[in-house]
Amino acid sequence: MYLAGALIAASCANDLAAIYGDANADYVYDDLGRTLLDPATGEYLQIDINQDGLFDGIGIDTDFDGFVDALGFDQSGNSIIDALDKDGDLLAEVFSRYATGLSTSSTTVSSVADDDAVTNNNAATAYPEQSQSSSSQSDAGGGLSDLPLVPELSLGAYNGQVLESARDKLAFEYERWKRKYLNDCGGGVTSIPTFEADSSKSVVSEGIAYGMLITAALGSKAEFSGVYQFYVTANKSSGGLMAWRCGNSCGGCTDNAASDADLDVAMALLQAHQRWPSAGYEAAATSLITKIRAAVVSTCGGGTFIVAGEWDQGICDLINPSYFAPGYYKVFAKYDSAGASTWNAMVDSAYVLLNASRANGPNSLWPDASDTSGNRKDGFANNGYDAIRVPWRIATDYVWTADARALSLMQYMQTKIDSSGYGPLSTNSNSAFFGALSLTGQTDAETAQAYYDEWQNATLQDNAYYQATLRMVYLLLSAGQFPSTL
Repeated sequence: MYLAGALIAASCANDLAAIYGDANADYVYDDLGRTLLDPATGEYLQIDINQDGLFDGIGIDTDFDGFVDALGFDQSGNSIIDALDKDGDLLAEVFSRYATGLSTSSTTVSSVADDDAVTNNNAATAYPEQSQSSSSQSDAGGGLSDLPLVPELSLGAYNGQVLESARDKLAFEYERWKRKYLNDCGGGVTSIPTFEADSSKSVVSEGIAYGMLITAALGSKAEFSGVYQFYVTANKSSGGLMAWRCGNSCGGCTDNAASDADLDVAMALLQAHQRWPSAGYEAAATSLITKIRAAVVSTCGGGTFIVAGEWDQGICDLINPSYFAPGYYKVFAKYDSAGASTWNAMVDSAYVLLNASRANGPNSLWPDASDTSGNRKDGFANNGYDAIRVPWRIATDYVWTADARALSLMQYMQTKIDSSGYGPLSTNSNSAFFGALSLTGQTDAETAQAYYDEWQNATLQDNAYYQATLRMVYLLLSAGQFPSTL
């Protein structure tokens, strides 16, 4: 197979997989990644694949790891087409490879893997004035036209901003995510491996929970069921919660439960019940909610809190603010009537501690772990990879219930963002951080769009399980695909 400048000049109506925007007016937003800029010029990184002096395309980063892994085209400067695909199977091929890609500073050329994308490739940059010949693109975007429609969900009581620019991306974002992270274990069971080098952490309970939230909102019933069946069959703690890590990609789960995972599983079951009301998910959710209350909810230090795991029941030695989900608690009170007073007390305690703990870190955001007074625990980061989920939890409550306490905290975070931007508030530049911070803009349409655009336009390292999966979770709220079940 080959890619060359001559290919550009040819009629390639079926050769272009996707275009930034809606290429063929099929109401599908077809962007597959980000364009990369030439660090020397600040312009689009122009690639000369075979070093013939002609501009073959623009470097595209489909997996958001900062490296080129696909070839794009500049349609007369009006838009960016994000990958070359001669046979319509781009999505089936390119996202399974996730190669290191080529560096923007490369100057040597090697063979091209195939016609679907430029991977494992080093290519020279062409001179800016050498641009492609004009060609007809009457059917650009064909590779994505067959994506399933985003399910229409009833929002119920909803105070958030539904961003159409986020909603338009859901179909291809979900397609990309599931092709990398949904792992068929056979027998109707699906896992979500982390792909960490440490095989003892092949699957973690939080990943199964996020996968259930994502598939409940965007997937088929079979896709949701597969991930849920992993949760069902995984080893459980004495209180009936999922062991937090699994020794291989399809099982071997051991150790204590991590409470946030079961919270998100319970909510995912309620979300799934809205789509498939006869599947029994409501009863499963109600049963799990009562188990959570019995196993990992404690009253101590003047409040009622969800603790990190059953080992901390009645002790409250380690409080994780990112486990505070006041919007969830309000929903759970509806389904667990016997425990409604406990769940409602947890809402109040959560907001008291969120306000207390926010001021005890170097950037005045939340610690990964605190005591019941909000003091950061020794050895834990401030606004690290746990605590960064706090803005998402707070924004979810605001979007669902318009709680004034949530609004106040979101406005507080907005002052931090408007003062410094996302970078200084983040441990790393990826969607786990930038996406969560963007959700604090859900208070009004203008701020929501501006914060979302800042997230989407940033240079991000989203090629690992955690940030890529949280990217999907955050997109659900941005796009109005995470409705209240109240």
